[in-house]
Amino acid sequence: MILRARIPVLVCAILLSTLLASCGNSTKDDRSFAPEAHGGDTVPTASLAPTNTSIAVDVQPNEGAGGGSASEELFSNTDAVNAVTSGLGTYVITRVDTEEVFDTNLRRDTSTLAAISHDGSRLLVLDRKSARPTVHVMSIAPADATPASPSADADEAATPETESDHIQFGDHIAWAPDNSKVAVAIGGTGLQLVANDGSVTVLKINQSAVISALAWSPSGQSLAVALWNADLHRARFVSISVQSPKADPRPIFELPENDGRYVRSMVWGADQVGVVFALRSATGDLTVSNDLYSVARLGAPMQLIAAAGVAAPIAAIDQVTIAKNGTTIAFSVQVPGDVGLRFHSVWVTDVTSSGVIQANSSGIRRIAELAWTTRGLVVVGTRRVLDDGHGYLLSVVEVLSNKPPVSVAVDRSPATPVGSPAAEPATPES
Repeated sequence: MILRARIPVLVCAILLSTLLASCGNSTKDDRSFAPEAHGGDTVPTASLAPTNTSIAVDVQPNEGAGGGSASEELFSNTDAVNAVTSGLGTYVITRVDTEEVFDTNLRRDTSTLAAISHDGSRLLVLDRKSARPTVHVMSIAPADATPASPSADADEAATPETESDHIQFGDHIAWAPDNSKVAVAIGGTGLQLVANDGSVTVLKINQSAVISALAWSPSGQSLAVALWNADLHRARFVSISVQSPKADPRPIFELPENDGRYVRSMVWGADQVGVVFALRSATGDLTVSNDLYSVARLGAPMQLIAAAGVAAPIAAIDQVTIAKNGTTIAFSVQVPGDVGLRFHSVWVTDVTSSGVIQANSSGIRRIAELAWTTRGLVVVGTRRVLDDGHGYLLSVVEVLSNKPPVSVAVDRSPATPVGSPAAEPATPES
């Protein structure tokens, strides 16, 4: 009787051992992340479910700072980025290593979008003041603008309905890791690669959807593109091999129809991390999951990396940046303000471990750029300060950690009191 009772247990054990052995024999290719484009392989679509200053800093109630138990190891991470854009009225290039600043005299306005290369040598400018968007590559120190003439294909792709003298939701700039070229998405026109000599290569992309984010692979061989389809009310991802610009984009995955979230920001990490992206409700609904996710490999479900709720009950993750190690992520969180959303805090985590740590960013009201640099995590933001009863606006570049922020550069507004800071837009249409 005892033997008969043990037979089913033995059979189950044998079956379980066989199953585990089969899983262990899967090939490395099966586990690889799909978006890295090589050769002519095809990728099927996977459908997935859903500074210390001498004047007082205007800190809001309950505004947190990094805890004393924060990990020094996390904040010691770096990347090759050595320059950021700052300044209040104009684009100012700030070198992170030497703390040198260079004013380009290019005015900040609603018609211009600009981004500096990681090494600080070139500035790409997207200008919508004219009838059609123009792209220029500017050499920094000395400053001489070299126009990059848009290709004929790009001109023909433009339509009257999409022309605008304001920067649009579909306008994005992403420099390649080696600074040799830059991807430029021009809403209503297309996606281009602009080389340092000003030559332009048009990349093939479906114009029925709007590009909401771009991210280079660590090798610089591929470009991940996040697309927002307003008709189907969902986001999807594709990858483009820069070696084959005329080839069709390769599908990575797409969210279910009517999911209602678009990709607010995106980075591409190490093999075990894959693409990391922040989803945002297209209608500004903060009751849905406006959180940070990753897709590590083809066919894998979305993995939650961090929830916006770590910062506040009602919040949304905004910008995301990844360190050189390919696994350490920093992200910013926004919360409801008087109008729209406002900056709340910056957090750091390693995708391969659990837990998040808050950076000390007290007093910043809005951020324009967040990047891992040669000095660590750097933020470009707007700070409001109080001096003799008056408020002033500062554009600050600071190194963030669990300790007080370290000032790299400061640009102060004229002696005019300022009101409430402007809020961030909450929807892709804005």
